[in-house]
Amino acid sequence: MKKIILFSLFLALSSSPVWAAELCQEFDGNMNIITVDCQTGKRVITAKEKERMAQKIRAEEERKAQEKQKELERAIEKRKQELAKKRQSSIFGKRVLIDGKYYYLSEEPARGGKSSGGIRAGDWLFSVYGGSGAYTKGEVGIEYREEYNEYLKWSAGVSGLYFINSYFGAGLGIDWDRDKSGISLTKLSLLGRLNLNPHYPARLYLPFGVGYGRVEEKGIYWSGGRGLVSYEEKSNEVVYFVGLGLEFDLTERVSMGIEGRYNCFKFRSTDFAYLNGLLKLNIKL
Repeated sequence: MKKIILFSLFLALSSSPVWAAELCQEFDGNMNIITVDCQTGKRVITAKEKERMAQKIRAEEERKAQEKQKELERAIEKRKQELAKKRQSSIFGKRVLIDGKYYYLSEEPARGGKSSGGIRAGDWLFSVYGGSGAYTKGEVGIEYREEYNEYLKWSAGVSGLYFINSYFGAGLGIDWDRDKSGISLTKLSLLGRLNLNPHYPARLYLPFGVGYGRVEEKGIYWSGGRGLVSYEEKSNEVVYFVGLGLEFDLTERVSMGIEGRYNCFKFRSTDFAYLNGLLKLNIKL
């Protein structure tokens, strides 16, 4: 009986407010509501506060993840705009200012899924070339004149063209032509070129030019009692040509091609004409 009385007294004391902590709510320095022991003033973290703190941490982590994702998306969009501007500049070339806004001069980009190579506005094309050919009109030799039966020994040249748009370019060229009869021609020409399909990796074009030529002829002939006599004639003449060419891209900047030309000039009051075929190596800048 005594044990029962002592146990009941222990239970009564345990449930008394003297033994149970009384909780109060206050504001911390950041004006957040917190729970404290009313008697001691010590912070007490309840289960609800633990859950609220966990939710706050999760929300902060989500906010940081969203900001990081937005920064990544902004960086990707900025890069896309830079690439778009670069691609637009390479495709359309020149731009003009109208009413405070820039507009690009319209040119059609590569069609039909073709390569991004080809000729564009603003391109420079530098070429070296060489080949051979034959006369179609004129007389060679000084004693026994034979009509256009002497083949050119060789032809060579260098040129540079600037393309105002993808279809038309202009520039300068220097050419050297020599034949087996002793006639040599050195010419400086103003060149033009019309591209028929400029945006394709294999292109047909029409070259043409007009300029100044230095014609020289050296040789030896038999002059009766004087025997063999050497001679030399020089003359400055207008030269011109028209032609047809085909070139194809090896890389984005390097191409090769073949070109045929019909050339004309005048020497010793005689009209000369010859055809020559050229193998060309081009570098585009």
